[in-house]
Formats: sequence, structure tokens, C-alpha cells
Amino acid sequence: MFPNLKNFFTVALFAVSLFLLLSVYGSTGVGVTAVCSVVFTAAVHTVLSLSRFIPARPVMKFARLVFYLVGLCLVLAMVLAVYTVEGNNLWNFAQDLLLYLTVGCVMWYVSINSAHEPTNAEDAGIEPETFPEQGREIPDNITVRKGKNLHVIARADIIYIAAMGDYISIVTPEGRFVKEGTMAGMESGLGVEFVRIHRSTIVNITRISAVELYGKHSYSVKLKTGELLRTSAAGYRLLRARLG
Repeated sequence: MFPNLKNFFTVALFAVSLFLLLSVYGSTGVGVTAVCSVVFTAAVHTVLSLSRFIPARPVMKFARLVFYLVGLCLVLAMVLAVYTVEGNNLWNFAQDLLLYLTVGCVMWYVSINSAHEPTNAEDAGIEPETFPEQGREIPDNITVRKGKNLHVIARADIIYIAAMGDYISIVTPEGRFVKEGTMAGMESGLGVEFVRIHRSTIVNITRISAVELYGKHSYSVKLKTGELLRTSAAGYRLLRARLG
């Protein structure tokens, strides 16, 4: 959900926000409020992190939502247990439930609008390898290591590239491969057939089947594989100009 150190500070921000909401509008004491704020935000973050291992295909979006809702119910059960241990009753928890749900919904919204790939190479189960330095043009064929095997990827076979914290995920028809590097460094070595449609996504325009309206003022790229990729406003303008 949130890579590296930003992860800690974002969860801490949600915990502080929930603590303040419960302090002003809640029905419990300061001690229970503090404990429940930390328990809830940390547990919800864990659920969201786990949900990101469900494949990011359109048909799996509902599965991700169901997974999160089930996890959220379990987290709320944990919070209720804290209320009970500290001498509060079910009515106190019911009064505060809306505040927990509000913070949970905001955390979900932040999660689905962040990078959609796992946050590190260990989570992906793939051994990382280093890209050429930023500014250097990459060769037509890229050699990557996956497990004990070496794979040679032709640049034309790349469907899209996604940021994964300190790593980059290269998606091809044969699967997903991970290297250490930056999106800026990768972008500088690619040809005109590649467009950076989002800060975390570079796509091969020859692999695009359609550009669809995602929301009122946002768009998504539909790949020939059926997968959807979100675009930023700047990325959409760049893509539109490149496609003519």
C-alpha cells in the first residue's frame, strides 16, 4: 500500500486522525481510544497490504473488495474485544462504529489510488537484479533473473512496467519480472512506443486496445490482455498526444 518509510508515517497519520475523532465524538476514555486507534489502523493496513496480492485484473476487483470487507469485520471484532476488556459495553462500540468505518473507507480509497503492485521484490517472490544507471539507454534485450533462471526479454515484448517501491516490475506475455531501479531511469532508456501514463506505470502503446473513461474526469488504459491501468491527468494528455 505505502512503500518503505512512507508506510509508517501514513499509518501513524490515520491513527492520530482516528484518535482525535474518537476523542471528540467517541464514547470511551482516552486509554481505550488510544489503543483502539493504533490497533484499528495497523490491522486495516495489514488487510489492505494482503489484498494487494490478489491479481489486479478487472474480474478480481470484486474479490479484493470482499477480502477487504471480511478483513474489516475481523478488525472491528478486535476493537470490540478491547472495548469489552476495558469495561465498555456494546452500546459504546455501536456509537463509535461510524467513526471506525469512516477511517476504514478513507484508507481503502487511498489504497486503490496508490500503486497497484506489491511493494517489494520479496513479496513478489522474485530475485531482483539491477537496471542500468539512470540516463543510460537499455539494450533491445533485457536479461532478468527469476529464481535460478535467466530470462531474456525483448523490449517489444514488454506490455507495461510498474513501480514496486525500490524495484520495477516488467510485465510480459510470459509473466512478470522484477529488477531494482527507478521509473525515471527506465523511462529514459525506452523508445517512443512507451508512454508514462502514471507516476507508477509505463505502458507500451502497441499493447493498448482502448482508452476508457474511468470516472467523471479520469481515464484508464485497457490492454489487449484485458487488464486496466489507471492514468493520471498528465499521463492521459501525453498518451493522447502520442497516439495522435
